[in-house]
Amino acid sequence: MVISIFELLAQFDFLPFQSIHNFTKPVLMPALALYFYSSTEFVNSNRLRYLVLIALFYALLGDVFLMLVDKNPIYFLVGLGSFLVMQLLYIYIFKFLKISDLVNKWPYAGLVIIVAFILIQFLFPNLGDLKIPVFIYFSAILTMVLSALCFWKRQPNSGIVFLGALFFMVSDGLIAINKFKFDLPFSGFLIMVTYILAQWFIIEGLKNFINKNSP
Repeated sequence: MVISIFELLAQFDFLPFQSIHNFTKPVLMPALALYFYSSTEFVNSNRLRYLVLIALFYALLGDVFLMLVDKNPIYFLVGLGSFLVMQLLYIYIFKFLKISDLVNKWPYAGLVIIVAFILIQFLFPNLGDLKIPVFIYFSAILTMVLSALCFWKRQPNSGIVFLGALFFMVSDGLIAINKFKFDLPFSGFLIMVTYILAQWFIIEGLKNFINKNSP
């Protein structure tokens, strides 16, 4: 929590916080992983637990590579690839997507699909050579969010996981708009606060699920 606060303050370039971004951002995911690991320490060899930790490792790689974009634009694609692996791991953790589950949650599913379609249509003319990578990535985000919705359907007390997935979609949407369309006011803060909330809600929900269902 303290690290998250310092990272958000760093986004406003407030002294003395403006110089700590290079430390606080790479520490966010390891701190969250440590919290998750310690909160599920009494679980007996649960494979799901280790998959979550691997997903957070790829999130860390994505965070670090996106911090290096100013040095070399290729790091944007590498960071995108790291987050793509994380998204695919979350999809697997949520037990994939089931149409029957979406039918039961159709108002949420319909709204998510419509928003995703509008966003990609809005961005597509400005993507240039990145049209295919960005489209693949946004398809993965959409699948991840819908998979989280299916997870919520199967686990009624796991709505917080779906909420986290929604925040992920918002955060990545803000990144894309800020990079490809126009500069957003307070973009750094908005992107990071939605990203932090996304990861926190997903991990908190999975932690509760694992602890409740472990032998």
